[in-house]
Amino acid sequence: MGVLHSFKSVLKRLFSHGWAGVYLMGLGCLCTQPAVAQAPGLTPPGVADWVNAVLTSHPLVRARREEAQAAEADVRAARWQYWPTPSVTVDTLRGQAATVTRLSQPVWDGGKISAGVRQSDIRLRLATLNLRETEHELAAKVLGFWQTHSVQAARLQVFERGLQSLLDLDELMSRRTDAGVSAQADLTLARVRLMQTRADLLQARASQISALGQLRQLAQQEPAGRPVDATPWLADVEAGVERLRELARAQHPVVDRLTWQRELQQAELDAFKAELWPTVSVRAERQHGQIDGLMAEGRRFYASLQYSLGAGVSVLPKLEAVQVRLRALEQQQEGTLKELDERLLQDWHDYAALRLRLPDLDSVQEAARELTESSKRLFVTGRKSWLDLQNAVREQLQAELALAEAQALMRALQYRLALHAG
Repeated sequence: MGVLHSFKSVLKRLFSHGWAGVYLMGLGCLCTQPAVAQAPGLTPPGVADWVNAVLTSHPLVRARREEAQAAEADVRAARWQYWPTPSVTVDTLRGQAATVTRLSQPVWDGGKISAGVRQSDIRLRLATLNLRETEHELAAKVLGFWQTHSVQAARLQVFERGLQSLLDLDELMSRRTDAGVSAQADLTLARVRLMQTRADLLQARASQISALGQLRQLAQQEPAGRPVDATPWLADVEAGVERLRELARAQHPVVDRLTWQRELQQAELDAFKAELWPTVSVRAERQHGQIDGLMAEGRRFYASLQYSLGAGVSVLPKLEAVQVRLRALEQQQEGTLKELDERLLQDWHDYAALRLRLPDLDSVQEAARELTESSKRLFVTGRKSWLDLQNAVREQLQAELALAEAQALMRALQYRLALHAG
């Protein structure tokens, strides 16, 4: 009881008539201050604008693009293996010199060169998929921050409306207290509810500003807002969960990467099998100068047959290793598909549940609003207590919060489902 008495004494001093006006004026200014300034005629950037900004400026995206360009150069280098190979050899001995110019051309190699080109082509495809996967991961990170920002923005709007309602009730009770119609305890209750709502509002604003800061940090810039009449991009998830699942299995970057990693292992297997075959080539030489006891100056043509299984026939265990890795990738792909299905189905169930709840939440919010209006009228006529009116206002605030949060989460889930689909 002593603690409660002290708390009431503090409230009395804090909300005495000399300070109430200053406190409420500052509270009103705080709640009407926008979190982010926007140019006239523009709406705040949406999730697609933030994603585009991040994918344009993030260093990981630039690094993946550079890797893709390097892979393109590797493809060109692999294709040059089909062309003749020039070489020059200069030998000297006891003041004598011989220069041999050679041109060697493979005629048949069992598929070694074509396997190398195939591997380079697949590595280029994998580099492109690594870029897509990085973009996908960054988009998911942006979506997480944007979801927090949008939910807190929706909560903030509800708290601002609720705080304004409580301010109006505070003015009403202040007049009644001054006139001696109501007790000081009723005014204290109104001020306590104001403090609670203000604390919730400040928490929502802090969370919104934090999420916005994380978006800005990720994008290194803030995208421009859209014109008011511009149609925002919305994810289409009405095709149904089975269609989204098919799209995810067909075009999700992780699934594509694993598919092409299997192709790369198969190409390496083909390359090792090609090592089991000899290489047939022709070579043309022209020699200038001569060293005593060695070949004479002139032109020569050769046909060459080269066959090697590596040190200790090492190509055979390499074949076995590639086959094992190929089977491991098949299992990894199957596990990845299951994880993708689980995430997609979980988000789909959440989305479907929210979509079913929205009409009920809207009805509850409307009923709570009507109850608040009725309680205001009944309080004025003396048929409802001040506590009943304050509880009705709080119930309306909770109903509006539930509806606003559900609407914001439903929009975020739409984007997440579209992201799952690739």
